Amino acid sequence: MFKQYLKQALQMLKENRLTSVISILGTALSIAMILVVVLQFQIRLVGFRRSRTVTGCSISSAYGPILKPIRTTVTPQPCRTV
Repeated sequence: MFKQYLKQALQMLKENRLTSVISILGTALSIAMILVVVLQFQIRLVGFRRSRTVTGCSISSAYGPILKPIRTTVTPQPCRTV
């Protein structure tokens, strides 16, 4: 049964190439845009800030008001080796 559905789907994609390409690209673009919006919201919510150390292994975050950038300084923590 699954094999039949797959054959039908591939046949429909072959028949309507332009419609299929537009539909697939539109879906991919909308998913990408939703991911960008969610990522931006999370960055603003948490206040993600990278430490400026030479090793670059420390990432600090501080919770603050929603959708407002945090202007306080966060001291970087030393890197721990495992």
